[in-house]
Amino acid sequence: MREDDGLGCRAAEMMQPEDADVFTCRQLTPELAAAVSVASIVVFLDASVSQAAFTVAVHAVDPELTAAWSHHLTPAMLVGLAARTYGARPAAAFLISGGVGRLGWGAELTSAAERCATEMAAAASRLVKQRYDPTTGWR
Repeated sequence: MREDDGLGCRAAEMMQPEDADVFTCRQLTPELAAAVSVASIVVFLDASVSQAAFTVAVHAVDPELTAAWSHHLTPAMLVGLAARTYGARPAAAFLISGGVGRLGWGAELTSAAERCATEMAAAASRLVKQRYDPTTGWR
């Protein structure tokens, strides 16, 4: 484990069970496409080395319908794989990323990364709640 690289997993652990079905994984794999294909909304939580440390960013994810990929799947590739393989995809997909501060060897997040993970989980909960209408369902 590389310290703040666990930011996305930590944010997922903070999600409340009534908010959503939560899957925690270190890497996206093709096997997740089945679950993605039946979801109304998907929110990916991930650590980012390409944004400022401990900032939170929310991005819409459009499916990438490429037929070629390697061992590394992006959220867009996974949503596209779900659409191509199962003929269905979520009505909405988002990536919430948190900027990492330290990537040294260690299993614990820094205190700033813990706060960032809390912000990421809160942003995910807000997205899910904004997309659900109790009378009409998912939008």
